[in-house]
Amino acid sequence: MRRVDINGRVGQPAAGMDETWVMNPDVRRGDPAAYDGALGAVANMCEYVVTLPNALGTLGDRLKARRAQGAPAIVRLCPGGAGHGFPLVSWAVSPIPEFCEREELALAVDYGGSVFPWSDVVAFARAYPRLVVLALGAPLGGPTAERALDATPNLVLDTAGLATAADLPALAAMVRACGAYRVAYGSGESRVDIAEIERVLPPPEIATVFSGTAGHLYAGTWASEYL
Repeated sequence: MRRVDINGRVGQPAAGMDETWVMNPDVRRGDPAAYDGALGAVANMCEYVVTLPNALGTLGDRLKARRAQGAPAIVRLCPGGAGHGFPLVSWAVSPIPEFCEREELALAVDYGGSVFPWSDVVAFARAYPRLVVLALGAPLGGPTAERALDATPNLVLDTAGLATAADLPALAAMVRACGAYRVAYGSGESRVDIAEIERVLPPPEIATVFSGTAGHLYAGTWASEYL
C-alpha cells in the first residue's frame, strides 16, 4: 500500500508517507503558469496543476507536461480572498469544470486557510454532479462535513481540516456514514498526528483514506468507480 499525502506542504513531507502532492505557494501571487517547474524535480513529490478560470487555452498542454512528470489527474483552483479572488460559481469558473468533467479530471478547490464557504462549495458541486470536487482543508469538526457529503455524492474531502484531536470522532462518524472513499489523507496545516487518525478508523478504512482514494484521484478513475 503506497501511502499518499494529497495536501502536503513544500519541503515539509509528513512522516510515514510514500508520496506527497503539493502546490507551489507562489502561484497565489499571479498567473500559476508562470511558476510551472519552479519547484524542480523532487523524489516522491507530485506538483498540482493550478489554473485561472480564463486560462483554458494553455491548460491542456500544461496538464500533459505535468502528468508526464507524475502529477495527479487533478486541476486545482484557488478562489476567494486568499487566492485569485474569483467566486466559486459557474459563471466565474466556466469552462474549467466542463473541461475537467470531459477529461475525467478532478477539480480541487483550495481556499487557503480562509473561512471555508460550505454553502458555495456544496452548491458548486451539485451544479456539476459528474465532476469530482475535491475540497481541500474543509473543516471536519461538527456535523457539517458529513451533511455536505450526504448532499453531494461527487464531493471528496481531505483530513487537513482536522483542527485538533477533538475533531476525530466527527471524522470517524463521517467515514462510517459516507464511506472512506470520500476522504483522503492530507496533512495541510493540521496538527493531528497520523497515528491518531489511524486509531479511530478500522484497517480497511485506513487503507482507503491513506491510499485508495488518492489512487483513484491520481488515475482519474474516482468518478467512474463511485458516481
